[in-house]
Amino acid sequence: MPATYQLPGNPNVCFYVGENSKKIGIKIKVDSKTILPDIPLKELSLVLLADKDGLFADLSTANVVLYEHFYSMMCSISDAIQIESKTTEDAISEAVEHLKNLISSITLLSDEKITGIWGELWVLEKLIKSKGIEGVFLWMGPDKSIHDFRMEKTELEVKTTRNEDRVHIISRLTQLEPSPDFELLLCSIQIVKSSSEGLSLPEYIQKIQSYLAEDKKASDYFSGQLDKEGYKIEQGKYYKTRYYLRSTPELLSVTSKFPKLNRAMIDEKYGKKISSR
Repeated sequence: MPATYQLPGNPNVCFYVGENSKKIGIKIKVDSKTILPDIPLKELSLVLLADKDGLFADLSTANVVLYEHFYSMMCSISDAIQIESKTTEDAISEAVEHLKNLISSITLLSDEKITGIWGELWVLEKLIKSKGIEGVFLWMGPDKSIHDFRMEKTELEVKTTRNEDRVHIISRLTQLEPSPDFELLLCSIQIVKSSSEGLSLPEYIQKIQSYLAEDKKASDYFSGQLDKEGYKIEQGKYYKTRYYLRSTPELLSVTSKFPKLNRAMIDEKYGKKISSR
């Protein structure tokens, strides 16, 4: 629910939450002489607004990952202005600089990486359910020298997208190249963001960990693979977005007729000197 909280004290300061929690922010009453500082963070927005009550500096963020830290920053700004009598410009500048230093110390997974891992976990869950706990050892994902999954004489490359169209990015010349004596399949997965349905990345990880709880070797292997992917358990609180399947995943055989570009094709047409670049 959208909400506004008016802080007691002077000057006029209020905190607010936007519709569906898509934005949180702080509004500070200012005069026409106030100069707003430049904000070096694209995750933050600082604008000057006018309404029937006067002029306001409106500082906000729509990045849910930052909500917890941004709320602390709003408290710091309001204290600096109302209690320490600092100017709006100085209070905002100091708080933003502190947040900037904090963000730079936290290395989080990109949306693209989160999407990719979520799709691989979907496949991993299916394998564990069909093959038992041993299915976890089929996940090779973080090892970029081979494909995401390997079982018997079959390799599986998983591609996950949040696009409405089934369009995927092939990032390496080897992604559509099967290993010698292996058949290569491509699993195409489409997912969509949700505020209530589906599973977030930490929730999906916890779900799979529950399948492996009684087998330490399997559990340790799963944790090790997540660590190689760059996922840190202690950072789980930053990945709150839930996802669910947009459509039924498709499994495709990467044969000679499959539309692709690989190193062998470039070698044949242009020579190995070009493909090495």
